[in-house]
Amino acid sequence: MVLKGLFRKYRWLIILVVLLSTIFISATEIMPRNFRGLGFTGLFFLLDYYLYFSIYPFLKRSKKAVFLFLTAIYWLPLVVLVSTILNSLIVPFHEMPALVSTVSMGIVVTGIICKLPALIFLEIADIVKYITVLFSFISKVNHKKRENIKRKRALLSIGWSLSFVFLFLFLVGQFYWVHDFEVKKETITFKDLPKNFDGLKIVQISDIHLGSWLSKSAMENFVNEINGLNPDLLFFTGDMVTLTSNEMRPFLEDFKKINARFGIFAILGNHDYGSYVRGISKEDQDLDLKRLCSFYYQIGWQLLRNQSVEIEIDSSSIAIIGVENWSKYSKHFPSSGDLELAMDGVEDIPFQLLLSHDPTHWDSEVSIDYPSIDLTLSGHTHAAQFGIDCCGFKLSPSALMFPHWSGLYKNNEQYLYVNIGAGSVGFPGRIGMRPEITLLELKSRGSR
Repeated sequence: MVLKGLFRKYRWLIILVVLLSTIFISATEIMPRNFRGLGFTGLFFLLDYYLYFSIYPFLKRSKKAVFLFLTAIYWLPLVVLVSTILNSLIVPFHEMPALVSTVSMGIVVTGIICKLPALIFLEIADIVKYITVLFSFISKVNHKKRENIKRKRALLSIGWSLSFVFLFLFLVGQFYWVHDFEVKKETITFKDLPKNFDGLKIVQISDIHLGSWLSKSAMENFVNEINGLNPDLLFFTGDMVTLTSNEMRPFLEDFKKINARFGIFAILGNHDYGSYVRGISKEDQDLDLKRLCSFYYQIGWQLLRNQSVEIEIDSSSIAIIGVENWSKYSKHFPSSGDLELAMDGVEDIPFQLLLSHDPTHWDSEVSIDYPSIDLTLSGHTHAAQFGIDCCGFKLSPSALMFPHWSGLYKNNEQYLYVNIGAGSVGFPGRIGMRPEITLLELKSRGSR
C-alpha cells in the first residue's frame, strides 16, 4: 500500500525520469543496438501509464481477482514488447520461432493501436480541463470542478467504447480475415494482344510473407483456390518472405502443387533480399538470397531477375519481363531493377507484360519511357492491411504513400494492376482488406 501510494504520488516524476532515459538510450551508441530499442518502449510506457490512471478509480472498485486480471491484460502488450526486445539479445528476432514472433507482434500492435482512441479522448478531456482552470484563474471566476469530472467521464466513455470496437476488429482481423482469401476478377482488352492469346487466363499472387503464416491448412486453402482457377499463367510479384529464406522451407511441398498451363514466373520484392535483418553482413544477405533463389528452382517457378521470356502459341508470342525490386523510394527499399537490361531481346515483340514489385515503378519510369509495355503487374502496398473496399468505394492509409495502391489503373493504352497481397507484415492480420488472389482475362481487339 505504501509503495502504491508513493507510485501514484510521484507519477509525474517517474514519467520525467522515463522520458529522459528514453532519449538517452535511443540517442547514444553505448548500448547494444537491440537494447537501444528499449528506449522506444519508454514512450509506450508513458502513454500506458497516463491512460491507466484514468481508469484506475474504476478498476479498484472491482473484486481483487477481476482487478488483477484486467490490470494484467492492460499491461500485457508492454510486457511482451520489453520481453521480445530482451529476448532478441540472446536469440535474434529472425531466428525466433514463427509462432513466437508473430503472436508477439500481434499482441503489441493490437495493444498499442486499440488504446489510441481512449488516449486521444483522455487528452482532449485534460486539455479542456486545463484551459478551463486557466480561464478561471485569469477571470478570477471559480471553475466548476464537478463539470470537469462529468465531461472527462463522458469523453473517456466514448474513447474506451471506440477502443473496444478497435479491439474487436483487430481480433477478427488476426483470427479470421487474415486468411479469408478474395478472388478479384478483371477482364482487360488490348489492341496488341495476338489473337492466339485471346482469353488468356492469368492468376497473380503477391506479398505472401511466409513468416506470418502459422496455419498449414490456410496454405492448403490458398493453393486450392489458385488451382481451382485453372490459370494459363501464374505470376508472383515479390515478397515471398519477410526476413529470411528459412520462412519458405516448411511450404516447399505446398508450392510444388500449384499448376499453370504455360508456367509460373516470379520476381523478387524488397523483403526478399534479407536487408530487414539487423546485424548481418552483406555477404550473409547475399548467401540467404542465393538460398531463396534455390527454393524457387526446387518448386519449379522461374525467377526473373532483370530477365525476360517469350511465351509462344502457334507462331505468335508475348513477352514476359521481370525486374528486380525498383522503387521510387530507393532510400528506404532495395532498388536493383534494370528495365532496359530486362527487355533485351524482346523489344520487338508486340505484346509486353512487366512484373515489377513496387507500383511506383509504373508512374515513375514505365508509363513515361516504355510505352511498348502493355500491362504491368505489381504488389507491395498491402493496402496497408487496413481500409474499406465495398461497393466500388476504396479507402486506405496506403493511398497517402502510393498513387496506385489497389486494383486496375490505366494511362493511355497502358494498364497497371496492383495486387494487395496474400500475407501480412508487422501486424499479423487484415482489417477490411482481405488477402487477394487476382484473376485477369486478357482479350484481343483483333488488330493482329
